[in-house]
Amino acid sequence: MRYRLCSTRSISWLRVGASATATALALGFASPAAAAGTVKGNQKCRTGVGSQLSGVAKTGMISQEKCYGASAKANVTSEICTMPDSLPFAISEGGKYLVAQDKAESKLITATKPMCVAADAAETLDNYANGDTGDTYPNISSLLGGSADYIIGTDDLGGDKAKILCQKTIAQARRMIATKMLSEAVACQKTQDKAATLSDFGPLSMSPDCLMLTGNVTGVIGAQNAKVSAKCGTLTGDQVGACTPLPICLDDAAVALGRNLALAEYPGQTCEGTVTPAGRTATVSLQAPTGVALGGADVRVVYPHFQAGVPGNGTEDGVENAIINTPVGAFYNATDHDGALDVNLAFSPAFSGSGVAFAVQMDKCENLSGGFCSVKTTEACEQNKDCAPHCLENAYGGTANNTNVYCQLDTDCPVVPVPNPQGLIRKCVCPTCSLKKCIDGSAKCLSNEDCDANATNNKKRCSGDSHCNGGSNAGLTCTADANCPGSTCGTACLIDTDCSAVGKGVCIVGDIAGGTYCIPTESCIAQTEHCSVSQYLGCGKPSDAACPAGEDCSTQAALTTCTVVDALDEYANAVDGVTCTLNVTEP
Repeated sequence: MRYRLCSTRSISWLRVGASATATALALGFASPAAAAGTVKGNQKCRTGVGSQLSGVAKTGMISQEKCYGASAKANVTSEICTMPDSLPFAISEGGKYLVAQDKAESKLITATKPMCVAADAAETLDNYANGDTGDTYPNISSLLGGSADYIIGTDDLGGDKAKILCQKTIAQARRMIATKMLSEAVACQKTQDKAATLSDFGPLSMSPDCLMLTGNVTGVIGAQNAKVSAKCGTLTGDQVGACTPLPICLDDAAVALGRNLALAEYPGQTCEGTVTPAGRTATVSLQAPTGVALGGADVRVVYPHFQAGVPGNGTEDGVENAIINTPVGAFYNATDHDGALDVNLAFSPAFSGSGVAFAVQMDKCENLSGGFCSVKTTEACEQNKDCAPHCLENAYGGTANNTNVYCQLDTDCPVVPVPNPQGLIRKCVCPTCSLKKCIDGSAKCLSNEDCDANATNNKKRCSGDSHCNGGSNAGLTCTADANCPGSTCGTACLIDTDCSAVGKGVCIVGDIAGGTYCIPTESCIAQTEHCSVSQYLGCGKPSDAACPAGEDCSTQAALTTCTVVDALDEYANAVDGVTCTLNVTEP
């Protein structure tokens, strides 16, 4: 039997990102937003969200700049400046960032006359965990911290005034570019909200695309680049501990920061696209230190929320019901923050050793893995062997445009033309075979050398066929293509069996191949990877653009992680060294 924990807790925990207290092992739950508000009430709330949460983000960046200045003055590293939700950071900048959060929370939610009245703005508030816009603060802090670490860095500049000035300029440029991108996205969303119906107050609009790079943003980028160039002079990013190359990395990452802040301000309950209920399971196992019996644990599961999601939000029943496979007798509760799920467990009997602590049944909007075959690009696949055999013919521009004929035998493939100046081969090949072709389609190959015109082993033909295939010397004896104007010499081959199968000896060095690079016949090209921070951006397809500076192209499995935030032994004493592992599966 499974049990749920009932408890209370204040929103301040969300603001500072602290874990559940070791003695309580419990989160506080506010009541979810009520259903059916008004268009006017939602519009007012959305306007407030755009202004107040953007103000929080801007204040956070200004506070980071103050922190960097204090660190430079003290000749210490600026690592705390990348942790805006920490106490040392608050001390360094006078607590202004937390004050900004409190003011925004008051104006939006807790004031006597808030901008977001639950009864009037239910559709908007329903996008936030527990109907509270303050749930976005940890996400904002994470984005500010990560971007500062990449763009500005954490180096101790040793009191060097030129380097300090350069770092300060980079930090200011980051803020100016990011806030302009954010304000443009917010203005776009405000325009959409003016004509919205009750069903439209969901995540940030992507149609029209409110993340579009506008002329106003590019104008700010140009102005800030000029300032960085003037203040940094010949200093490089490496020399001041910042990203490199400047200013390209700064521009790219600052724009990405603005876009991701906009997405954080206007979240959505579910993943983007066609939802498959319970289409994915994330199983979390705990590993306790030897000899330690756990009485409870707080675990955070992070997941790519554009591609997968937990039904509901905050502490709604859908979130609680998504937790399965807890140990017998365990009590639990769960809170979803749209991209992060906090699960709090109390074990009875105590949990020892290692094993499954719980699993999360998630909705999915995109398959965990897989893609399309490189030749038949409409053919879905999970791995190379899923791509059907195709006839190996000529290829143009590095793609196998003419190899879409399914086959089982060589004779299933089109007959080679006569004359055959390109030395085409009539052969049925499969994705798992070793057969390959030169990227320009001029020859078959086993390695890049086979396509290198300067290599000694790149010209192959059957030893039992030394006659011109066509042209003015058709049928005459030859030793090289040069002996056959307008045609080729002998039967082209890749391996000995290509010749022995037709009674023409073995494959020898001849005069058939020539080209540049060797590519596999066909492969399964995965198309479900996404950028590590800007997860709305796909990066798995060949046509996808590169991820913004400072981000990696990651699989959804890699973007789904778990962390043990707190753990207690059976006597309610805090325990260190408890770890977790996570395994993601799909039916």
